Amino acid sequence: EEIRLVSPRRLLRDVGPERHKKSTKKIAVIFADGEISAGVGGRERIGADSLVRDLRGAEQDEDVRAIVLRINSPGGDALASDVIWREVYSIDEDIPVVASMGDVAASGGYYIATGARYVFAEPTTITGSIGVFGLLFNAEKFFKRKLGVSFDRVSTHPHAGLGDFSRPMDPLEAKYIQTGVERVYTRFLEVVKEGRGFQKIEDVRELAEGRVWSGLRAQELGLVDELGGLGASIKKAAALAEMGDDFQVEVYPKETDALSQIFEKLTEGATDALIGPTNVARVRQAASQLELPKPGVFARLPFDFQIK
Repeated sequence: EEIRLVSPRRLLRDVGPERHKKSTKKIAVIFADGEISAGVGGRERIGADSLVRDLRGAEQDEDVRAIVLRINSPGGDALASDVIWREVYSIDEDIPVVASMGDVAASGGYYIATGARYVFAEPTTITGSIGVFGLLFNAEKFFKRKLGVSFDRVSTHPHAGLGDFSRPMDPLEAKYIQTGVERVYTRFLEVVKEGRGFQKIEDVRELAEGRVWSGLRAQELGLVDELGGLGASIKKAAALAEMGDDFQVEVYPKETDALSQIFEKLTEGATDALIGPTNVARVRQAASQLELPKPGVFARLPFDFQIK
């Protein structure tokens, strides 16, 4: 009557090689789930600072001989993606890093994968989306017409308020923003060219411009190396590190301890008790609909997939 489900972390912990081997050699499996952003991440968000910390922690562990980066992300902040890519690329010079794509590893999610030595995808993985876009909001009419609020400003330069949401951009400012977007896009193309071994940047451009590919097609186009899941990725990492089959699997990020989980549950229950579970659901739904990405340049899918 009730389906029993198991998370990838629990599965690796319970039936992984560490249950059967006594070797101290390890393969670190690092999960990167959610949209990419700067700072500290969470359960459904990849924070560049958090992921870089996990990657460095694994590299600094003398027993870790290889890393598998499990990516399930539609992308996100372009700068944060580049920060993660640089760390992956740097670590791969010392120990092998294998990228393992889940349901979605697109745009910024694909960006960070190109720093790895070897890239796996599932046949149905949504990947590619090599492209960027920029966002700046103009809420002047909203404030004036809806709220009756107007703005006065004093500035020392005509463009001192670039990015101010209370006024529209002029053509020069729009050109400046567009130049920044194109610069980030060119950087994305160069990263793919270097990481995937394309001869010319024009070869990458033919596969880019935001086009989305299945994992099967991506392999044919040279965007990924091989089709396979997490298990195949771990085996490949072991082979690249010349470890044989005598190793343990260490999972990152570390699972929250039991006491922290209890407090988290208690906090959720207190919120429901104070304002009612129905209202909590309504607030969360409204927040998800109103939430907009901050202004900036993004390497992200312009839509979300639901794999059923």
